Amino acid sequence: YSSESLKKGLELATKIENIDLNNKGEDWLANGIELYNLGEYEKALGSFNQALKINPNDANYWWHQGITLYNLEEYEKALFSFNQALKINPDDDYNWFWHGMTLRDLGEYKKALVSFNRALKINPDDDNCWRYQGITLYNLEEYKKLEEYKKALISFNQALEINSDDAYNWFWQGRTLYDLDEFKKALSSFNKAVEIDNNDAHNWFWQGKTLWILSQEQDASTCFEMAIIINSDNSDYWYWQGQTLHDLKEYKKALFSFNKGKDSGRGT
Repeated sequence: YSSESLKKGLELATKIENIDLNNKGEDWLANGIELYNLGEYEKALGSFNQALKINPNDANYWWHQGITLYNLEEYEKALFSFNQALKINPDDDYNWFWHGMTLRDLGEYKKALVSFNRALKINPDDDNCWRYQGITLYNLEEYKKLEEYKKALISFNQALEINSDDAYNWFWQGRTLYDLDEFKKALSSFNKAVEIDNNDAHNWFWQGKTLWILSQEQDASTCFEMAIIINSDNSDYWYWQGQTLHDLKEYKKALFSFNKGKDSGRGT
């Protein structure tokens, strides 16, 4: 921790010692939020629990408890908190969004989609919710996968209409177009993703894979090289660089890449 973080932590400890349990829950909430922002999730959870003891009918308290549990990866408990928040305030799009995110991380994709839909009915201008609705549709393990990709694409398009400056939105539009075999359109999306965020190895990697599909091997190799510079521990990056160099008849370099891939970590 930095000296500034330690100083804030000591100030918070002093505040917490001076809190009277008979006071308003807002005191505990305020301390919980500060602890949460410092990454002290366990301590923050204690403060939110105290706030809820004082007032269990405040949806905001339940939401803060839920988001803290979510960050602690206690998804079942987080879901309970978001359910409580929604019982009190079913018209809050943020409650529905995080309800959906928690269900998604529990593998309950169809239920998550219901929550995202509820959030978007309340706030159709949330590009983040459109994106995660799209990602959830993309990840649905259905027999009619093509139809799910098409639905996902609609969500990513909506996200980009609201926020075209988010590389993640462009990336997921590109991934979906790629799986729909719309490779030229996918390349355009990955180009935008790289333009906005050229420090994300995934953006370079998928731009490279698309260029490879379009038989632009030299440009693809450059993209894979960039992905490897950013993250040299991904075996997929090395494999595809090796494959591309093989296609370019640079066999020694290809062999080097394949060997590096074997020594590297997991792929993507």
